[in-house]
Formats: sequence, structure tokens, C-alpha cells
Amino acid sequence: MSAFVELTFEGPLANLTLKRAEKLNALDRPMIDSLADAARAIEASRDVRVAILSGEGKAFCAGGDIAAWSSLPALEMWRDWTRSGHRAFEALARLRVPLIAALTGHAFGGGLELAAVADIRIAETGIKLGLPESGLGMAPGWSGTQRLVRRFGPSVVTPHWTRPAPCSPRRAPLARGEHGAGRARCQAVRPKARTDARVAGCRTIRAPCRALILEGQA
Repeated sequence: MSAFVELTFEGPLANLTLKRAEKLNALDRPMIDSLADAARAIEASRDVRVAILSGEGKAFCAGGDIAAWSSLPALEMWRDWTRSGHRAFEALARLRVPLIAALTGHAFGGGLELAAVADIRIAETGIKLGLPESGLGMAPGWSGTQRLVRRFGPSVVTPHWTRPAPCSPRRAPLARGEHGAGRARCQAVRPKARTDARVAGCRTIRAPCRALILEGQA
């Protein structure tokens, strides 16, 4: 497990935290692999009933660390770096327990794609969301044109990657859920996203029905 990814358990609650605040929780390869390892550990636990994903500092996640991939040859970039991200994100998206993303800070690029794997997103007041890849002449590499579109609809996602300027959760199309998908958005914008995520998690744990059916898991 990378030193920048922490997985802890509090009984039925799993806490998955990105802890690279000085780099805005930008993901390097060990962090990506650790996210996949964490998903397997959560899946293997018989006690966990809900998981919370968050990031330390002023960013939830700034996406892939440019220093980690910018020098990679094109073939290695897409064959290894991109695929490893897809595998890790897919493992989180397919968890058998609900995953709540506490967006305590900005979510850009791969960070927004990471937030999209969650079943519930609770955003903190004042953060920014965006897909800035097009401003660099690139396409989103970790499901920005796949999972985001499947969940939210092309009419919602397209403005984010054609106009890469970040926006607030209250104004973002992904936050408002304009496509009409019930959970394809930030379900709440709160002053204390982490606290609200824990409250939501505790409510899920106390739910009398153990089998939670989540619509449209992509």
C-alpha cells in the first residue's frame, strides 16, 4: 500500500483516504495500484457495509500526476498507465458495498473521474470541478469519455471537456444532474462534506435492509 493511500476500518465503515496533500492528491502509479488493493480489501471484508472515499488538504484529487506519466512513451502510456487506472477505478465502481465520495476539495481530471466511481457524492462548499485535459490537447483517460458519459449523459459531460474552465459543484452540470439520472450528480453541497459523508455512511449501516440495490451501476 502506498504511503499516500490509507485504508482504515471502523467496524462496518471503511475509510479510504488520499494523503498526498502537498501534491493535491495527484495520483502516481503506486497510488493507483493501492486504490485497486484497497478495493480488494474492502471486498474481502465480511464486516464492511459502506465505504467513504476522501482526500486530505484542499484537493480531493487533482488527477494523474503529470510527473508520473509525462515522460512515458505513447504506447506504454496507454498500455500501462491508462489501463492500470481503469482497473483500479473499475474495482472501486464495482464494490458490493455503497461507496460515498466526500469531495472535501477540488476534483479535476482523473480526480473527477475517480469521484464518478462512487454511488454518492457529497461536495464541500467552495470546491471546483472540471476536466481540464482538453486545455492540454488531451482526452480524459480514465473513463472521462466512458463512465462519466454512461452515468450522466453526453449532454452533461460534453461542456466539461470542451470548456475546461473549472466550476463550482452548484453550477456544474455534473452536480445538477441535468441528464435526469437520479444519482449522476453531487447529492449534496455542504460546508462539511466529510462529516456529512460519515453521517450518510452511518445511516446506511443502520438501514434495516442489508441488500442495497443501487440503480444503474456502470
